[in-house]
Amino acid sequence: AHWRGTPTLLSAGLDLTHRCNLRCLYCSSPYRNTPELGTVEWRSVIDQLAQLGCRRVGILGGEPLLRPDVGELIDHVRARGMACVLTSNGLMVPRRIEELRRLSTLVLSLDAPGPANDAQRAVAAESATPIELAQQVCDKKQNADDQQQSENGLQQQACRNTRRLGARRLREGAV
Repeated sequence: AHWRGTPTLLSAGLDLTHRCNLRCLYCSSPYRNTPELGTVEWRSVIDQLAQLGCRRVGILGGEPLLRPDVGELIDHVRARGMACVLTSNGLMVPRRIEELRRLSTLVLSLDAPGPANDAQRAVAAESATPIELAQQVCDKKQNADDQQQSENGLQQQACRNTRRLGARRLREGAV
């Protein structure tokens, strides 16, 4: 892409890990035994992306919330002036809310509605639905004392829309 006439890297995806807390029927990611970069190496990659003019970094996996340093890496992306999007299966979201509230966007992946989702992922149903998980993140964002207005108001609008729309208005589809 070009930004004001010069080539620009708009977006990059970082697969932080192949580890996953699920065993989805269609996925081989958690069965891969691949080494992972450490925090220092990922920070260097993020620095290089910023130097290239990257505008948005996607944090992916496996399940990126399995990494204890994911909050630090989110902070580093944001400190370098880039938007940060994290894709998760949602199971660990309630335990990592403080770190996730600094994201630009949280994507919760779903395979099917209701019980079919759990069957596809070979996991027992969790107590919170994906909508409830998203609302927890939004509530935490809006109730935080240090909450400042987001870069262009989109995060706050997304939180209001999550509450207003509910599960009936979510679109299903492949990511």
